Amino acid sequence: MNTRKNLTTEQALGRALVYARIENEDPRCLFSNYKDGLCHFVVTTAYLKYEFYVNTEDGTVLGIDTQPLLYPEALFFCEYDNDSQPAVA
Repeated sequence: MNTRKNLTTEQALGRALVYARIENEDPRCLFSNYKDGLCHFVVTTAYLKYEFYVNTEDGTVLGIDTQPLLYPEALFFCEYDNDSQPAVA
């Protein structure tokens, strides 16, 4: 009999963020999917897009992929006022 509890989606996402050492970069989870004991997440920070697969039975991060964000997507995270050019935060 299996008495082990599976991780929740939030716990699995937390494991993925710790694995990628994403701490103070305001990650945004754009997509999450759960199927057959695996959680799939797509997360962005100011400059990168991450894709994770996490085993919810033991919390193992099975895969990670990163891609730089293109300029228009990165601009969303910039701080600027109306009289100046956007400056990366």
